[in-house]
Amino acid sequence: MKNKFDEWISKVEIIIDSREKSIKHIIDVFDRMNIKYKVQKLEIGDYCFIYNDEISKCIIERKNSLDELSQNFTTNRDRFKREFEKLTKDSFCHLLIEENTLNDLICGNYRSQINRNSFMASLLSFEYRYNINTHFIEKRYTAFYITKLFYYYYMTQKISI
Repeated sequence: MKNKFDEWISKVEIIIDSREKSIKHIIDVFDRMNIKYKVQKLEIGDYCFIYNDEISKCIIERKNSLDELSQNFTTNRDRFKREFEKLTKDSFCHLLIEENTLNDLICGNYRSQINRNSFMASLLSFEYRYNINTHFIEKRYTAFYITKLFYYYYMTQKISI
């Protein structure tokens, strides 16, 4: 007998942005778990899902490290900002940062030259301005966490199976 998660995951398709790079570790898990996915261009974020032919308002932006995120807050800030400005009031956005921890950010344990106080200020400002939830995660758990974020979004929106 299928549990609710298994039933849900069998009816959902995860969309991966076509510009998303270094995703073998995610696709391998999706394939192993028989999770349907497709790659296509997304207007915002790197991941979302489709259920009953409707694209969810739950969006995931993934960064492979604090160094990648620092590029978005410095040299690519305007583009990064424009992407989040496309969020609607009913969107739920999650920022996943792989391979680093909050401790790494606080202690300045990253290669980028951005000052740790400026880095923290940018992250927190974006969180509040665009209603973003930030999660630090080990790379090996990213695919699992993506599916759980989507599932619990779905469950809290009271969408029936």
